[in-house]
Amino acid sequence: MQYGIQVHYTARLLMWFALIVAVAFHTAAFSQQAPLPSQLNTDISTWSGKKLLTTSRSLRSSDLQQSYRYAEAALNKAKREKNLALSAQAHTQLGKLSKQLKDYAAAKYHFLQASNIDKDLGRERTHLTSLIEYVKILFITGDVAEGIRVSDEAIGVATHYGDKSLMSRSLSTKANGYYKNGDYLSSIEEYQKSLQFLAGDDPKEQRALAAIHHEIAQSYKRLNNPQRALASYQQSYEFSTEIGDQTKSARALKNIAIVEYQQHNYLSAIHHALQSISLYEQIDEPLDRAELASLLGMAYRNIGLYEKSLSHTQAAHDTYLKLNDTDKIADTSNQIGLLYTRLEKHEESRSFYQLSIDLNDKGIKPTTLAAAYRELAGIDYLSGKYEQAMEMAEKSIAIYLSNNDLLRASHSIKIVGHIYRAQGNQAAALDRYETSLDFARQSNSNEHLIKSLNALGEFLIDKDENRAALLLEESIRLAQQEKLEQHALYAYKALRTMHGFRGNTALSLDYAIKEISAMEKLSKQQDAFEINQVKAKFDSFKLESELKNLRKRVQIDELNIAKQNGELELIKQANMIAELELTKNRYANVALATLLLSCFIVAIFLIRTFSSYRRRNKELSDLAIRDPLTNCFNRRALLERLDNDFQSPVSPFSYAVIVADIDRFKSVNDTHGHNVGDSVIKGVAEIFQKSVRQNDFTARLGGEEFCILLPGASIDKANDIAESMRKEIATNSFSNVDVTCSFGIAAADSTNVSTNALMIRADKALYESKKQGRDRVSVCRDDT
Repeated sequence: MQYGIQVHYTARLLMWFALIVAVAFHTAAFSQQAPLPSQLNTDISTWSGKKLLTTSRSLRSSDLQQSYRYAEAALNKAKREKNLALSAQAHTQLGKLSKQLKDYAAAKYHFLQASNIDKDLGRERTHLTSLIEYVKILFITGDVAEGIRVSDEAIGVATHYGDKSLMSRSLSTKANGYYKNGDYLSSIEEYQKSLQFLAGDDPKEQRALAAIHHEIAQSYKRLNNPQRALASYQQSYEFSTEIGDQTKSARALKNIAIVEYQQHNYLSAIHHALQSISLYEQIDEPLDRAELASLLGMAYRNIGLYEKSLSHTQAAHDTYLKLNDTDKIADTSNQIGLLYTRLEKHEESRSFYQLSIDLNDKGIKPTTLAAAYRELAGIDYLSGKYEQAMEMAEKSIAIYLSNNDLLRASHSIKIVGHIYRAQGNQAAALDRYETSLDFARQSNSNEHLIKSLNALGEFLIDKDENRAALLLEESIRLAQQEKLEQHALYAYKALRTMHGFRGNTALSLDYAIKEISAMEKLSKQQDAFEINQVKAKFDSFKLESELKNLRKRVQIDELNIAKQNGELELIKQANMIAELELTKNRYANVALATLLLSCFIVAIFLIRTFSSYRRRNKELSDLAIRDPLTNCFNRRALLERLDNDFQSPVSPFSYAVIVADIDRFKSVNDTHGHNVGDSVIKGVAEIFQKSVRQNDFTARLGGEEFCILLPGASIDKANDIAESMRKEIATNSFSNVDVTCSFGIAAADSTNVSTNALMIRADKALYESKKQGRDRVSVCRDDT
């Protein structure tokens, strides 16, 4: 080991030595090059104003201060020579530089001066352009009313000149002022006026149309008009796509996904978010990708796909850690904590909520901190740690009340009521339930009101039956109005129990019938929910497969670029060596030889290090292909096996795929808990593994879904195997729980069928099994 450390440090010393020699050699070889103007104490008094201005523009992106000095010199030169055209140009350049430097007072002055000079010279386009920039600075500095007034002046000038492009720019600038002032209806009106002057005949106008439709969508979003916001975002996307602007196309898709999510259209939100990510894969925008991953996590969570949700939310969390975005780190920590709570992995959940709390000293949002306290209170309450739960709940209540957030305060106060009730303090529990209900009534959220009504009503059953009945009946009316059958079911059950205790058999029976009816409705909702899950899996598998193919294409492009760069680098090195040989300089030759030797040694060291890393990565990859719960292969291993089988086919070629899904598995978890759910998954997996042939391949795709690859099998053979597995599962019991499975089968008789298409056909067949009533095998025999 000591020898290895010595070799490591020797290699590092050689690398540094090579770098020093290379720098020294480069400096000696190119010392005759002319320095930049900014590096000289050049006397610029003899320079022309045009040259000064050109130099300023060339330095704007690299050295703002130097660029500013050259622009000032150009302005002074123009004033001495009374060159008004040059003065206007210098004022414009100084306005842009001042804006970049956030010196808005100077920016305002220079843009106004440029506008006035160009007006006197009759240069309408530059006059209006500077006037519009002046208005933008007014909006930045908060002088919105003056900005709107000057916008009207600009619109009048543009109308006089008859310039449609400037008319559109002036109107959209005025619209920006209304938007900044919160007058969204007026902003939409002005934006729509500006659209009339854009025909969309060239990329410049299409770019302007995309931007204006985006702003219209933002205004409609502020007005809580999601349908019109979606229509405008869609138009922005279409224009952005037309001109090949991937950044704006990705942004439009992201905004569509956000609005769809807010409208609870989770499948559509997932679809558009995955499309947006596919575009962002080609753009270096980590923050946007993280926001989309977080959105995907929430959407998948709302349709019950917790493992997919966890994967995307964890990806967002990791990105925010790299970006050191404290608020987002805390927010995604809470989301991950909630997912682990749903999976009943309370220790993992607790660790992520604690991470959010630990970030409090870095100034995270109070509501994020309060949510972490509230969720920890819930975990501690369920674990019987009442004192800890009380402490966490009281902290969350204090934060919510300080922010006048009665809705969330109501939820935390209800938890305190549960804690007091568990401790036997009935009076304190009643007081908290009453307060929770009072806050819920003030919050204008019917769902939270229903929960508070149910909590207090159920508590009063053995204390004040008449009031309990009134509260629970109110809960039922609201639940039916909001179509929240699960909450109505809770109230029916409580009323049935109460009237049964009182001996009101007829009323108890009546509520029992209503309870059964509510359970049937919930069962139908669960069926629709499962079908939506299958659709979501189908869509996400298809789009994620496309993402995978896109990443491969990008990698190939990067390799080709790297190859070209390598060839160019070799040519450059050859030219340098030739020049050195021509100079016949002994010291240069010695330096070059030393450099090449050092580079050779460093290259050997890097190659050996890289080889070592490759070996370690291979070992890690070998450990990462199994699902820890079932010992089946995982999704990654499945996709690799599929690719390998289709790239190196056996003749004659036949191949079948079975996709299986445990029916109504969510109800197993909800009824029996996740430990029993895990036992069911393991039992079903064992049947799959023992039912297949030696060369077949069994993988767990995630959750309750499995996939079995059958190389060399016909579709009829695959059907026999699936039927055998289906019957064995239906006749067995797992931890005293009976379940069934649905199966989908697809097959290929040539490698002309893509693996993606084959999986999609199998998913379609599975969907058909679910649709036809579950516990059956369906076969997709063609590409339809």
